Amino acid sequence: MKIVFIQAGLGAGGAEKNIAFLARHLSDAGHDVHVLAMNTPKDGAYFSFPEQVTLHVMPADTKTRVPRILRSFLFIRQSLLHLAPDLAISFLTKINVLTVLAQPFRSFPVVVSERNNPLLQKNNFLWRHLNQVALRLSDRIVLLTHQAKAEMPAALRNKADVVYVPCVPWEQFHYKNTGQKRVIAVGRLDRQKGFDLLLQAFKTVLTEHPDATLTIFGEGKERRALETLVEELSLGASVRMPGVTEKNGAWVEHGDVFVFSSRHEGFGNALAEATVAGLPSISFDCAFGPNEIIDDGETGLLVPAEDIQALGKTIVKLLDDPDLQQSLSVSARERNTRRFDPETILSQWEKVFDRATLRD
Repeated sequence: MKIVFIQAGLGAGGAEKNIAFLARHLSDAGHDVHVLAMNTPKDGAYFSFPEQVTLHVMPADTKTRVPRILRSFLFIRQSLLHLAPDLAISFLTKINVLTVLAQPFRSFPVVVSERNNPLLQKNNFLWRHLNQVALRLSDRIVLLTHQAKAEMPAALRNKADVVYVPCVPWEQFHYKNTGQKRVIAVGRLDRQKGFDLLLQAFKTVLTEHPDATLTIFGEGKERRALETLVEELSLGASVRMPGVTEKNGAWVEHGDVFVFSSRHEGFGNALAEATVAGLPSISFDCAFGPNEIIDDGETGLLVPAEDIQALGKTIVKLLDDPDLQQSLSVSARERNTRRFDPETILSQWEKVFDRATLRD
């Protein structure tokens, strides 16, 4: 079967990781797998793909200055016409819309995967409307949480499947608590990720533990604003933002406690990765994801969403309690390694593909 994945880019995001994972599995199973991407990092794809997976990257436009969204639409349309797949799978709201509208009278099924919180992400009226159209015209919808499915209209809920993100402990990188009070966070430097809230909470942490450090791994448009906030809060050398790690998962070895501070999520890939690696973790209980990753008090600690004071107190609590750190680490690793087992996740995706191709 010829299968085509469509995504925004080949960078370090959660959707990109998931596509690389699925592409490898499907190609190993003998399928002809292609990946369409609107851009790629200058050093190539962040996640590796097998040689038998064909990557198609939209050419850069240096002359005509056609709007990027139109170029993306045409690239997807022309690629699908040329490839004539048996199944197409798109990831993320705008790519889902472009994929479905590129061939509304297609002969092949399309699975769309919504990876963020559609109720809270900041799309304008047109994109929100087009997203609803795309969801209705798709053959199956993949969501990351049961809470997201519960929020969908009943007509869409009937063709929606919940499939978690697969996670396994990294072979190369391992969590080891050093007792140095190293707090880490990981994610795109974007308002959604709430790193401004984390910095404010960390200010209170330093009053109890002046030797604590905070490292935020990631890159994005909010870097300058966050650097300014670090200065305003006089956090100085206690906070570092070194960018994206050269290798996926390397951040695990740099922390004793992991904090997830998002305002809203589609799931919480970094949080799932941290728990599987055994990092004692704290998260805002935002919609959606964290409360399906963390069993509060057993595999991590949940804090009311956007409650800066509670977050600071909980970080201090965990830093003060090595026994709690150990307990959360062991339970999280054991329980979430089973919960996000790749074989289980792959089996769920295969059921989605079967339902889509049968068009039941």
